Amino acid sequence: MSEDTDTLNSQIDPALVEQAMALIKSSQRIALLAHESPDGDCIGSALGMAHILRQLEKDCVPTCADAAPQNLSFLPGIEMLQQSLSDEFFDLTQYAVRSWRQFGGSVDVTVGPLMKAWGFREGEPHRPSHKELLEAQDMVGCNKLSLDRRMRTVRFLRQGMEFDFGGLAKGHAAKRVARVLQQQGITAALVNLGGSSLCASEVIPSATAQDRSNETGLAFGEWAIGIIHPGDATQCPVHLLLKPGWSLSTSGTSERQFEASGQILSHILDPRTGWPINGIRSATAVARSGRRSEVLSKHLLLLSAREQTATANQLKNFDWAYLEGAQNGAVALEVNSIHTPLYTASSRQL
Repeated sequence: MSEDTDTLNSQIDPALVEQAMALIKSSQRIALLAHESPDGDCIGSALGMAHILRQLEKDCVPTCADAAPQNLSFLPGIEMLQQSLSDEFFDLTQYAVRSWRQFGGSVDVTVGPLMKAWGFREGEPHRPSHKELLEAQDMVGCNKLSLDRRMRTVRFLRQGMEFDFGGLAKGHAAKRVARVLQQQGITAALVNLGGSSLCASEVIPSATAQDRSNETGLAFGEWAIGIIHPGDATQCPVHLLLKPGWSLSTSGTSERQFEASGQILSHILDPRTGWPINGIRSATAVARSGRRSEVLSKHLLLLSAREQTATANQLKNFDWAYLEGAQNGAVALEVNSIHTPLYTASSRQL
């Protein structure tokens, strides 16, 4: 082993190496960002890492705002280098930024550093120190992103920022899958991603549509959906009919709860405060767009009952149901139903 290698090894923090490996193992799609005006060292390092990640069966995208110099065109894998984000990902990022502004920061795709600080990415959830929380909050906020519409690029304005699209990506994906199924000639389909992000495809008329409608009592392409009690997954206090072309998203606090400083907290973070929310509650939103239903369900979950009503009055073309559980198993309901038929457990329309 050379002296240079010994010197390099002595300068590498093993803890940082372990953190990097943990992030790689837990991720499937990884972007490698090269600096502006890249030289041979930069491009060579990015492509070398891309080859390693692909051997690990990761979907890797090496990206640079500037083109690689022509004299580096011989490097294996140079064709992988992208100069901009895909139109789809850039548009989704733009939508996320608009939603952040519209809802005062309650929905924030830059929440990654806070997720990490609270231990939601790996290990056990825990309360971070005051210093760790402040440092994480300094890296959160869509006002710390710079979007270049012409180049289709996104830049972080703070070192250490991270994206976490979470449910927003799920809702978007569910809608896309529904469209693909429709294009493939599927007459009617319900796309279900994890039980919290659903989309009913548009209906393609068929000869058997009326027969199936007679069997179920539902219009062809409609789906009966039960919304579970936030504290008891065996109960469904509310049911609804999801119509063709509509999406449904649910955000709730019942999963992955933990105790910190005497409080029972959830895995749902409020980016504005930096703290997880507590209580036993869920919010379900139904809208024509999967990404819109995701944003609205998360936003509604963080609001008081009065704020929810005000939001419903301000916004158009969506329905919602808010459920709050009590220690005795009871559940309180708040609903706004215009486009989507909503029913209680006794099947009486609300």
